[in-house]
Amino acid sequence: MPNVFSPNDDGINDLFIPYPFKFVEKIEMKIFNRWGKLVFKTDNPEILWKGNYLDGDKKVPDGVYYYICDVYERRLTGIEVRAVSGFLHLFGAKNRYKN
Repeated sequence: MPNVFSPNDDGINDLFIPYPFKFVEKIEMKIFNRWGKLVFKTDNPEILWKGNYLDGDKKVPDGVYYYICDVYERRLTGIEVRAVSGFLHLFGAKNRYKN
């Protein structure tokens, strides 16, 4: 997983997406702010987080976010679950604080 992205609509690194992956059936991902509030969740293996809050189009502020993710991978033995967690830094959120 990448650890930095910049959803500032400049066309570069605007989405939080995983590195190329294979054999992933689905995921259960949750992203939290530094106070533990859930800001995003998805079951899409491509994640595609635009830096918005879970409940709308409002962007989250720059900062560090924590994620937990169960990855359901196809293996010879069947579907296996792998737990992944870490931090990501969101930068470059220009105009996020204007009303």
